[in-house]
Amino acid sequence: MPKINIPDLGGTDSGFRWSIRNIRITNPRVERPAFRFAPVQGLLLELNDIKLDLRVSYSAKGDSWWNPISTSGDASCRPTAWASGLVLLGVSAGKPTLSLNPASVRINMGSISIHGSMLGWLVELLIPIFQGDIERELEKALKKVVEDLVNNELNNILSRLDFKVGVPVPPPFDDSGLHFNFTAISAHSEHIAVDLSVAIVDPRNPDRYVKQPVSTMIPDNVDVNKMLSVSVAPEMVEDIVFTSIRTSGAIPFRLAMSLQNPLLGSTPAP
Repeated sequence: MPKINIPDLGGTDSGFRWSIRNIRITNPRVERPAFRFAPVQGLLLELNDIKLDLRVSYSAKGDSWWNPISTSGDASCRPTAWASGLVLLGVSAGKPTLSLNPASVRINMGSISIHGSMLGWLVELLIPIFQGDIERELEKALKKVVEDLVNNELNNILSRLDFKVGVPVPPPFDDSGLHFNFTAISAHSEHIAVDLSVAIVDPRNPDRYVKQPVSTMIPDNVDVNKMLSVSVAPEMVEDIVFTSIRTSGAIPFRLAMSLQNPLLGSTPAP
């Protein structure tokens, strides 16, 4: 998980002026992350058992002349948190997008230990005064981390993906490439459905669509009416293979694309 920052806290409650500063969060980790399909809507994100180590420096001082108590030291605990939210699926500029609705976060501070104070027993009695403030700030910080992770970091990764596949073609034709554009994406009870459009492009200039221009002169004794058959099966990501299969037809030929995945099965896409 990214670094979590919490500002210093302070206030006056129950006859004490208190402050919490130098809040250090270390070793944050998610032990049971999960995604579940949410039909029509998208994916339900669940981050279960978010663990972290929390240590703060505290001070507490009586707010009145008749309350001379003053103490300071460190406190530590190991909170556990849970975060969840609905991730909406979309398409922008031909690429998939993710959008996390406001995440919901719950936190349990657990047992709090006091260090460096001769009045530790008293501080333990004062913990309820500022514990709620720490919990609210920690929940707010975790909520921002989770939303930024999906809305910014994961979306940045998707925006940099290049959905282009080179297609080498035997001479006398120039090599070309396939450019996949996402046109729609939707969630179902057990799978994600994706609509794709496929364009034949010039690999030297992927923004230029081509019609298989020849790179050399075709000899007179070559029958230009003969069919062209090309089979391509590049591996896009682990366990996911795009396969194009055509058999006959005059150039430009038809492409029949399928997305093969052991979990999703075979999904045709024209």
